[in-house]
Amino acid sequence: MSQEKGVPELAHERDPFDRCVKYFLSQSTQIDDLLDLLEMSFHCIAGLGQLSEWQRSERQISMTAAEAVKELNFRLRDAGVGFQFENGKIVRIDSQYLHAESVKPALALLSDPRFEGPRQEFLHAHEMYRTAKPRGNKKREDAITAALKALESTLKVICDLKKWQYPANATAVPLIKIVIQNGLIPPFLQSSMEGLATLRNNIGGHGQGGQVRNVPSHLAAYALNLAASNIVMLVEAFKESEPRP
Repeated sequence: MSQEKGVPELAHERDPFDRCVKYFLSQSTQIDDLLDLLEMSFHCIAGLGQLSEWQRSERQISMTAAEAVKELNFRLRDAGVGFQFENGKIVRIDSQYLHAESVKPALALLSDPRFEGPRQEFLHAHEMYRTAKPRGNKKREDAITAALKALESTLKVICDLKKWQYPANATAVPLIKIVIQNGLIPPFLQSSMEGLATLRNNIGGHGQGGQVRNVPSHLAAYALNLAASNIVMLVEAFKESEPRP
C-alpha cells in the first residue's frame, strides 16, 4: 500500500496494523485512498475464508470472512457511502435496486471460470467508474469502453462454447446478430442489445477532436447497468441451452 501511494510509510507507527489504522483515521487521507485500503484489507480477509473454526480461534479471529464482508457492506450501506465489496473489489453502487438486480447477478454468473475474461473486464469497468474524479471524463469514458468489452467478450465466449464462427475482429453488433441467428435470444432484442455499442461510439469510442467531451457520471452508470443486464440475460440464456446432465 505504501509503495502504491508513493510514500515511505502510511503512518509513523511501529506496528503495521497501527500504521493502517492511523492512516485510515487521518483527516488528510482522501476517500479513494480509504477505499483502496479497505479493498486491500478485505481482499486479504477473503483469502482467509477456508480457515476452520479452530484455526480462527487460534488466530483470535472472531468472525468468518463471509461474515466480515457482510458486516462491511452493511456499514457502507448504512452510512450511505455508495460502495460495496463484491468479488474481491470495492465497486460503486448508485442504485441499490439496480446493483442487486443486475450487477451482483452478472458478477455471480461471470464467476464461472469459462467467463473469466469478461469478469475481469466488467470489474475493470467498475474500477474506472469508482476512481473517476468529479471532473475526470477520461475514466468515465474508459468505464463505458470496458463495459462494452465485457459484453463483447461474453458474446465471444458463448460463441466459442457453442462453436459458432465469427470474424477475429468482430465487435458487439455482429456478435449480437450471430447469437440471434443461432436462436440464443429473440430477434426483437437486437436494437436494445446494441444500445451499449451506440453509447460507446457516441461518447467513448473515438477521439474527441478539438472540443472537450463531457461524459456525465449518470451515463457511465447507465452503461455499467446496461452491460450487467445484457450479460445476465446472455449467460442465463446460454446456461439454459446447455444439455442437462
